[in-house]
Formats: sequence, structure tokens, C-alpha cells
Amino acid sequence: MLRFHSSSRVGRAGVAGVAAAISLAAVVVGSGSAGAGVSAISFDQPGPYGQSCLYKISATLNNSSDPGVVFKDGGMPIAGAMSRSGNTVTVQWTPVMPGERTISAEVVGSSPVSRTVKVVPALFTGTSCIKH
Repeated sequence: MLRFHSSSRVGRAGVAGVAAAISLAAVVVGSGSAGAGVSAISFDQPGPYGQSCLYKISATLNNSSDPGVVFKDGGMPIAGAMSRSGNTVTVQWTPVMPGERTISAEVVGSSPVSRTVKVVPALFTGTSCIKH
């Protein structure tokens, strides 16, 4: 067992710094796995998409052991209900702004996959989407 005393050259602060560096290295090396990431994203309906209407976006994972996916609309996280079945993760998406939207999906530590879609003004009736 190693013991460090405050009178040693390294000191407690130095030992804490070394321990923190080792911990950080373990996190960086351990993050992600070979083949991690999203291979494709898809939508449950063809576009254009109606503002305020409900859609499902799915991401296909390269590796079934990937912990999960972060979906984003223009860089902002999509906070819809998510589900997972095998290598597919699905989120509910309600576009709030009309125009060109960049939708992305990524596993933390890997490159995102993105797709640009068009959102048009619309009225969601609860059961259908009436696009203007």
C-alpha cells in the first residue's frame, strides 16, 4: 500500500491531480465502442412536415449496445417520448417553426447523422394534419 504524506514532494494536491488525470483518461478511453453511432435516420411519413403536427423520427444504431441517441432539431434537443426496439430508437417530434429544419441523431461520442426537411404552416386537429 502506498502512502503519501503532506511533507512528501508530491503532496496531497499532486496525488489528487494524478488520480483525477487517471480517472479522466479512463472515461475518455472507455467512451464509445467500435462501430458506435447512428447509421441512418428516417421519418414515419414523407415531407413536407406540418408545423404543430406529430411525427416519429427513427435512428438506426450501428451497435445494439449503444446506450441511446440524442435527437436534435436545429441543434436543440427534441424532448419527445422515446422508445427502443433492437437497434432502432424512435422519438416523437412536433415541429414548432416552419421552414428548413435540420434534424440530427447521434450517439454520444460519435458523429451525428442529419437530414434537412421542410416544415410548412399547418393545423393539427388531434387526428390529422391540415397543411396550408
